[in-house]
Amino acid sequence: MRKKAAIALACLFANAVFAQETQLRLDSPRYNFGKVLAGTIIRHDFTFTNAGSRTLEISSVEPSCECVTVEDWSRTVEPGQTGHIRAKMDTSKVGTGLLLRAVTFSSNTAEKQQVVMLFGEDRKSTRLNSSHL
Repeated sequence: MRKKAAIALACLFANAVFAQETQLRLDSPRYNFGKVLAGTIIRHDFTFTNAGSRTLEISSVEPSCECVTVEDWSRTVEPGQTGHIRAKMDTSKVGTGLLLRAVTFSSNTAEKQQVVMLFGEDRKSTRLNSSHL
C-alpha cells in the first residue's frame, strides 16, 4: 500500500514540475475585428511566447464552429521564442448581430487548454458592448 502511494505521489510531483517548466503567455486572448458586412473573411494571428524552460507543444486546436477554421499553428515553440495560431472566420456562415467565436487549443502547460476569441458585429447591429464579453 505504501509503495503504491509513494509511486502516485512521485507521479503527481513529476507532472507538477513538468507543467511548471512549460508556460504559454498570449499577447492577447481576444481579437475585436469591429463592425463588418456579412460575407467578410476575418483572419487573425494569435501570438504567444513560450515563457518556460522546456519546449512548448501545441497538440490540438479546435474551433468552436464550422465558420471558424485554423489555417496554421505553431506545433512546437522553444523557450523564449514566439508562436502563433492563425484563425479565419467566414462571416457568411454566421447570423447577424454579435459575432463571438472561440478557438480552444491544448498544450503541455499546467492549464492543458486555453481559449482565444474572435468577436465583433455585423454593420446593421448596434448590440455590441463590453458587457457582452
